Amino acid sequence: MRNATVEFSDGICLDVESLERILKELTVKLEDSCDFEDILNEAILSLYRVQPEGQENYGRGNSRIGWILLSRSNNRGGPGNTDIEYVPSAAVSGVYNYLQKIIGSVNLRARTYSTIWHDAKAYGGTLLPQPHDIPEVLVKDTEKVMECLGLTLENRGKK
Repeated sequence: MRNATVEFSDGICLDVESLERILKELTVKLEDSCDFEDILNEAILSLYRVQPEGQENYGRGNSRIGWILLSRSNNRGGPGNTDIEYVPSAAVSGVYNYLQKIIGSVNLRARTYSTIWHDAKAYGGTLLPQPHDIPEVLVKDTEKVMECLGLTLENRGKK
């Protein structure tokens, strides 16, 4: 049986076996990436939980404030960026009337972050800073956690 080749628009040819091997390698890298993201989010939650009153404030279960994660699923920043998402506890969700909120973004390549309370331009001006609907302790703890991760505020001085 002869191995077929695939020719791409720029003249590059690959045999089907090589293409299958490359796709399998990319699948493994994608799975690894998702695992890294899960591990990173657990570490981030742990950093929130070591903040003052963090054990009571943060968690997926019965916590006062809720939990925070980095998510690429709805990201508007493109490759190399991720959103900082806040999932409020049932108590906070009832007060502020939302189930989830993007509160910032991380530029993975530049190792910087931005938040909606620092600069509305972080999302092209589509979200206005509304610190009144984000618990104040979450704002302070988010800045501490991002600093612990080695990230710098990309819009420092634009408050």
